[in-house]
Amino acid sequence: MKYTIYCDGAYSSARNTSGSGVLILRDGIEILRFGKKFKGGTNNTAELCAAILAMRSIKLPVDEIEIISDYMYIVGTVNQGWKRNKNKNLWLEFDRCYNSLSLLCPKIQFSWVKGHNNDKFNGIVDKLAVEASQSI
Repeated sequence: MKYTIYCDGAYSSARNTSGSGVLILRDGIEILRFGKKFKGGTNNTAELCAAILAMRSIKLPVDEIEIISDYMYIVGTVNQGWKRNKNKNLWLEFDRCYNSLSLLCPKIQFSWVKGHNNDKFNGIVDKLAVEASQSI
């Protein structure tokens, strides 16, 4: 069984809120989508929160997980060891979630998709994140 998870974050300066969107596919079939609003934050923290929420969403053993984000910083940090300069508390939580997820899944892959480039599922999580960041 393979899970493909899309995640994205957004920030609304007018409301000083951020939002994260997550969409999960199991063997190519959508099984869950949601957005979550956070007070304050930045676009960067919203992106990190989206990846954390994505990893927390998996509760049972899975053969393979691909987490797809348009935020190259997450993908580069996981795949290429980029330096973590800010948001250390979120990176610690990211690591905790990743380590927990590793116990449920032997193969976790992070992939990058170009944002706002006609990827159907990236468009959906972008919309979920924006709507969450702008909700009252």
